[in-house]
Amino acid sequence: MDIIVPIERKASNGHRFILVAIDYFTKWVEAITLKAVTKKAVVNFVYSNIICCFGIPKTIITDNAANLNSHMMKEVCEQFKIEHRNSTPYRPKANEAVEAANKNIKKILRKMVQGSRQWNEKLPFALLGYRITVRTSVGTTPYLLVYGTEAVIPAKVEIPSLRIIVEEKAKGKFTPNWQGPYLIKKVLSKGALHLADIDGKVTDISINVDAVKRYYV
Repeated sequence: MDIIVPIERKASNGHRFILVAIDYFTKWVEAITLKAVTKKAVVNFVYSNIICCFGIPKTIITDNAANLNSHMMKEVCEQFKIEHRNSTPYRPKANEAVEAANKNIKKILRKMVQGSRQWNEKLPFALLGYRITVRTSVGTTPYLLVYGTEAVIPAKVEIPSLRIIVEEKAKGKFTPNWQGPYLIKKVLSKGALHLADIDGKVTDISINVDAVKRYYV
């Protein structure tokens, strides 16, 4: 379990932190956004997002941060017979799985929001993207390992691909040259597409298939 340190651009609801936990066996990730990572918030996360969803873990590994090692956390671990271990600066591999998950989640969020302050609202989609992507360390998706079947997502129900539109003009050297991602809602004649945004809202424009590319999450 780890904390993604203060994000420079606050979310629209004032949140700046992401509390993350990963299961070492399946690579399944749970995460929530927080305005402040208080001791109570950490304990509530363990109750709601771990114990009540997946049962009692044998071990929880965290770093030495005070909010992850409070007396409240100790009481929870004693109550449910959970072993609480701390990683150390001299053994960085002890918590490397969650560190890797942090980097992937931030990468997915950056692609989805592109500077928007609504990143807190897109976190569930970022988690879905992570969970349905094959992790090389286990050779399959976390979703399949947890639920025994692959996820059915809106993109697969309609047309099995997320795609992004190319912008005609880039606004600067580091400005992304693509907009999106979008879902393909309908294929029209002569290679035209009707698109919808990630929330399912259909756009008013149609675009040629040559101006889109497949988007991987």
